[in-house]
Amino acid sequence: MDRHRQPSDEKEAGDLGAAIVTLDQSAPNAATEAKETHAQKKVHPMSAIIYQRPKNAMQSGRARTDEWVLEFTASAAKTPDPLMGWAGSGDTDSQVKLTFTDVEAAKAYAAKNGIDVQLVETPKKTLKLQAYADNFR
Repeated sequence: MDRHRQPSDEKEAGDLGAAIVTLDQSAPNAATEAKETHAQKKVHPMSAIIYQRPKNAMQSGRARTDEWVLEFTASAAKTPDPLMGWAGSGDTDSQVKLTFTDVEAAKAYAAKNGIDVQLVETPKKTLKLQAYADNFR
């Protein structure tokens, strides 16, 4: 039946009505079953670490060192692919890194979304002051 055409007789309209009623009755059950199976799969709560981005050792700039990063930890071990041998897993959460302007915003996001977090404190910066001439002694 063309979707732009109206049903010409009652038999076509009756068949369409029956199909719509059947779909409406089965839709809530299918959605409920999908939610139940999704809830059963998610056994472990999500966990993450929050840390301040360190200075890049290869460059002298300090760009993006004031950002705080929320990085999800891997919930499953990586396994080798049978064909190529590459390491991989079905855990896509470990690929996600969220950046925040301060640690309080990162903690608030984790608390709002029910994420268990571990805070990694930023180490103190120690400067080793020496003269250039000390390199030749």
